[in-house]
Amino acid sequence: MSFFKKALASIGIGNAKVDARLEKDEWRQGEEVRGEIVLTGGNVGQKIEDIYMEVCCTYIREVDDKKITDTAVLDRFRIVQQTDLRAGEEIRVPFSFVLPYETPISAGNSKVWVRTTLGIEQGVDASDYDSIYVRPSELTEKVINTFHQLGFKTRKVENEYVKRYARGRYPFLQEFEFYPVTGPFYRAFDEVEVAFRYRTEDEVDLLMEVDRRGRGLMGFLSEALEMDETKLSLSVNRHNVHQLPNMIEDVLRRYR
Repeated sequence: MSFFKKALASIGIGNAKVDARLEKDEWRQGEEVRGEIVLTGGNVGQKIEDIYMEVCCTYIREVDDKKITDTAVLDRFRIVQQTDLRAGEEIRVPFSFVLPYETPISAGNSKVWVRTTLGIEQGVDASDYDSIYVRPSELTEKVINTFHQLGFKTRKVENEYVKRYARGRYPFLQEFEFYPVTGPFYRAFDEVEVAFRYRTEDEVDLLMEVDRRGRGLMGFLSEALEMDETKLSLSVNRHNVHQLPNMIEDVLRRYR
């Protein structure tokens, strides 16, 4: 019977289970995530080789002119190294890790989750998935709020694949599409696309693309030929963030 149970455990039947319980479902970029992992033994005792937690998210990339959804692992944390789990035993393991400050915020179609994997010696690994809602850091929030203060609304948010020279640590950047509904840029732009490229927790490059409204015949031709877009960048950090409204307005006025 013991041999039979071990054989079943080796193919995942009656195996150990893992359940990660986060203190809450909502976290800010760069915040310390806390909780506990509950391990439950199966029909037989098993040796746990390790427990890893990964922060994952979705992003969009084009393959053969088709958009597909891919997954990026933002960070990986080893929580436990080798321990024995007896049959039917329950073990609780506290954990904490810092959510990467580049984690995309929960907006648009962006999905972020924590994947917990239990490595089992001579058995089938067990996994647990916990979706989380990511709120912007203070710096990110101030950038978004500044565009709203200047009369823009958010049209679309998407994590988009970018080539290596333009990216940070990950194969994508989170991009916001803002369109003017009032204020100094109403009727001046169709939209302003803003991608966040983080240098550190306290510094981010705003990569912006301004789409100007076509004006007259030449404006119409420029718009039709997609020549009405201007690319620019702006570096924002915790030292100059109080000047952010003036900085963004000054940059955009040059291309109005």
